[in-house]
Amino acid sequence: MHYVLGVMHWSFRGTMFDFRSQLRAFPSALRGFFVSRAVYVPLASALILGLALPTVLSYAYPRSSAPVPYALAAATYVIQFAAILLTLAWMGVDPFAWKHLCVWLASVLFLALSLGALALSTPQAQPAGTWFLMASIMAAQTALLCALHALLVIVLAQAPRAALQLTVLLTGVLMSGLLWSREPIHLLSRYPASRESRAGDRLTYGVMELSPPVALAAAWHEAGASSGGRLSEGSRFDLIRAPLTYEVWIGSYQAVPYPAIMPVTEVRAGGQKIWRPNLVLTLLFWALPTLLLGDVLLNAPPKRSRLATLP
Repeated sequence: MHYVLGVMHWSFRGTMFDFRSQLRAFPSALRGFFVSRAVYVPLASALILGLALPTVLSYAYPRSSAPVPYALAAATYVIQFAAILLTLAWMGVDPFAWKHLCVWLASVLFLALSLGALALSTPQAQPAGTWFLMASIMAAQTALLCALHALLVIVLAQAPRAALQLTVLLTGVLMSGLLWSREPIHLLSRYPASRESRAGDRLTYGVMELSPPVALAAAWHEAGASSGGRLSEGSRFDLIRAPLTYEVWIGSYQAVPYPAIMPVTEVRAGGQKIWRPNLVLTLLFWALPTLLLGDVLLNAPPKRSRLATLP
């Protein structure tokens, strides 16, 4: 009994000491990561990217009087794709303390700089809430990638190259969800009111929520809904229900609602209020604790030497 209590005492003290020492090492790790050329060059390029995208894309898309020009929507997709690529590239650097948290903070800074420059350079001004919505959904998606990589590194016994390859593969699967999910959804929808039909519905909603391009389209659609009612349903930016994309995916006969992005409080009959975290907070509630726990576990030294010193 004395030995067991001694093991628990030293293990608890060692864990708390390791966490405190790791926490003290976070500022230096963050500073060392941000001053590296692999980080500050893309961050400096974020301003140029945001300022140049409206001008460059204006040659590819005709001028439009729509509330959300196609060039502006396309610019946000370019920034989203660049943020995902940078996140994957930064996760390929050599391991260091608080790696996944530093990578996520760098991606958030990249999104803030590029979207801020885009907001200043776009001809048609958008509400500040629209840009906050875009930055929130993209930051949640990069947090999900960092958490997924941290989890894979732990599961694969700290094999960073294999974990990075699997993360890139899963990211490609999610990015191309509109392309490969049509046939499975059609096959599962042939059996109404069955387990297969429910699986088809879950696959449809999974693509809507976890595929980064589709979730960004949902964010644009929600931005139109939250603009004080000045945009009707038909005048909002709608990628999924556009004729070409919708026909390529699941066909025009099936209605698919967009997922809600930001948290809301619903008032039901009788005055009962229900708070729903929706997509952004759901992703952050899962991703941030996972990547933080992954960084703590990956940086914790082995405790065999401490146990060996017990009487």
